[in-house]
Amino acid sequence: MDNTLAPTLAVRDAAAAIDYYRQAFGATELSRYREGGRIVHADLSVGGSEFAVKDADDVDPAPDGAVPVILVLRLPDVDAVWRRALDAGGTEVFPLNDHEYGRMGRIADPFGHRWILAAA
Repeated sequence: MDNTLAPTLAVRDAAAAIDYYRQAFGATELSRYREGGRIVHADLSVGGSEFAVKDADDVDPAPDGAVPVILVLRLPDVDAVWRRALDAGGTEVFPLNDHEYGRMGRIADPFGHRWILAAA
């Protein structure tokens, strides 16, 4: 098996975050594990890339502002996903524009994480 890197996002409401990622990015939920009513780990997939979401706790707190990690999502139809991400509650950080290095923009999701949405 090849090495992989898959981030885990700690958020204040993992169930709401999962719903946002479904609406905004078309995420598919692969698994969900609960303990004491909290989501301790949920695996999601977007176009074959996987990441996880969990309810924040004392070990893994939720961000209290912008997170210094930026997640990049390369998409075949970046314009459609851009609109969905904003309609689902995301906030524009940098507008979606054409650059010499490609079409991309940046959003903040409602849970404190920043995403660059870029044309594949």
